[in-house]
Amino acid sequence: MEQLLVDVGGRDLAVTLDGQGDDTIVFLHGLTGHQHNFYHLVQLLKADFKTVSVDLAGRGESDPSETSSVLQHAKDVSILLEKLAINEPILIGHSMGAFITSIIASEHPHVKGVIYLDGACKIDPALSAILQPSLGRLHKTYLSKDQYLQEMQQLYTMLGITWSEEIEQAVLYEVVEIDGIWKSRMHVQNINEDLQGFADYDPKAIAEKVASPVLLVMATGAIGPLPALFAEPLFQDTVNYTKNIQTFVTSSNHYSMVGDQQPDMNQAIYDFVRSL
Repeated sequence: MEQLLVDVGGRDLAVTLDGQGDDTIVFLHGLTGHQHNFYHLVQLLKADFKTVSVDLAGRGESDPSETSSVLQHAKDVSILLEKLAINEPILIGHSMGAFITSIIASEHPHVKGVIYLDGACKIDPALSAILQPSLGRLHKTYLSKDQYLQEMQQLYTMLGITWSEEIEQAVLYEVVEIDGIWKSRMHVQNINEDLQGFADYDPKAIAEKVASPVLLVMATGAIGPLPALFAEPLFQDTVNYTKNIQTFVTSSNHYSMVGDQQPDMNQAIYDFVRSL
């Protein structure tokens, strides 16, 4: 395993390289995520593939952008791929990461395959309100690392994720101490800009330009008292206008699909990437 900071135009993106094999899988996380959200999939795939786990701008150990959007993230990752000499990547994106991977695939025909984990679809106008529980921690300060951990354990339980050693390590990666106060290291302005920019995403226009094979995984599970984050009709344009697409439905929810071990979904992902 190797950790790097890669310059993408005056800013650094933090990445972790792992695995072995002829092909490289690049993992792009969601709105308030970071590279460690893909623990289960990396463990599954790294025996047969090189893996690149990315902290997008303003997350984890990556520098923030002056202004942020899914288009800007796509530009950053395109530069990253060039810097790392990854010519035919397989892209796996969760939530916002799926929107970013679809844009990259629409612009780069050499992408070998793409997996959208519950994303790259139309956006419900109520999305911002639904995401508020996971966004709330970004504005708060904590007296200790343990206090942050305790609140995150409550949040993750509410989101349907089983607390584990791997989840605890992922949570610890996102918290930082500054002058005796603990807080999330995520860049709030970048995250708000990304959230506002989702409304401009046109799934039909993007899907029509994606030539590579696509696996779309839709998560139908409820998020506590809330319904699935993306209802199935929101994927209609993505499914109808993507030239080469397979679909898989998981009963897990938008968060537990990556936070917990999902054997059936993970097997479908493994079979897809092995077929490319």
